[in-house]
Amino acid sequence: MGEVVLLSGAGIRIDRKALPPLYPVQNVDLSVRIGDRTALVGESGCGKSLTARLLTGLLPPNAVLDRGSATLLGEFDLGEEFPDEVRGSRVAMIFQDPVSVLDPMAGIGVQIGRALAAAGVAKAERRGAAVDLLGSLHIPDPEEVARKYPHQLSGGMCQRVAIAMALAPKPDLLIADEPTTSLDVTTEVQVLDLLEEYLDSSGASLILISHDLNVVDRLAESVTVMYAGQSVEHGPIADILSEPAHPYSRDLVRSSVLNRGEAAHSIAGTLPSIENVTRTCPYRVRCSEARSACSDTSLGQVPSSDGFVRCLFPLKKMPGAAGGEPV
Repeated sequence: MGEVVLLSGAGIRIDRKALPPLYPVQNVDLSVRIGDRTALVGESGCGKSLTARLLTGLLPPNAVLDRGSATLLGEFDLGEEFPDEVRGSRVAMIFQDPVSVLDPMAGIGVQIGRALAAAGVAKAERRGAAVDLLGSLHIPDPEEVARKYPHQLSGGMCQRVAIAMALAPKPDLLIADEPTTSLDVTTEVQVLDLLEEYLDSSGASLILISHDLNVVDRLAESVTVMYAGQSVEHGPIADILSEPAHPYSRDLVRSSVLNRGEAAHSIAGTLPSIENVTRTCPYRVRCSEARSACSDTSLGQVPSSDGFVRCLFPLKKMPGAAGGEPV
């Protein structure tokens, strides 16, 4: 198995009754090999979470892979029926809203036990393994927590339980969608330490979705920047943060908390509507570097030594680019 995930020009269509379909994901390229740690970043609504749901077979019933190709674990074509046997075992996801994931009618120990069952843990051993897993997440009194129900826990505690359930089967691919959103700073550091420890010991691959570039910088080795349903740049995390090629990547970094010591930056305008699909640059109406060609030229992918950029006039010279440093 080479690539754990391979998306090539992947697009998702959402069908609507008596209305034209929507195309929230239009052109995504993503390659994740065994042991890779990559991140998807971009504004809310750019297609990150929907792409993750494609990889877990959790798209809405009226959504399908409409274009391009998508392969999971080197053997499953996601254009066909999703292999349910891999969800929760070989591929696990930490969701952004843990409360909606947990079963309100089942105790925490029982729910983690279900995840352990997918990993082949014997029934007699699941209770103890669940308590041990809760303890490894620095949860006080894990025995007591295992007996409780989700409504008896805080949002941060529910998030740690959701992380425990995702790690329980020791997946080959872990998809983490804003895994530290509801955690305080101290707990966030502990959870990131745990995720790093798991990735180091298991050799599993990681796809991290986050608005927090500090978390991305901590966990990811490479990053794919998404905008309006497209992957607009991919490369090593150090390059994207220090010398991005796409104007949107630069603006995104400037507006993040990593940009300490400089005036706060806000990106003018809003994301384009998913009802307006375009073959030209979707960022052109917000981009300070836009030129006339950006409005009438179809975008292609310009390769670099370690990634790619979709921009007619990238901020740094790249092989095959039409421009180079904008004037």
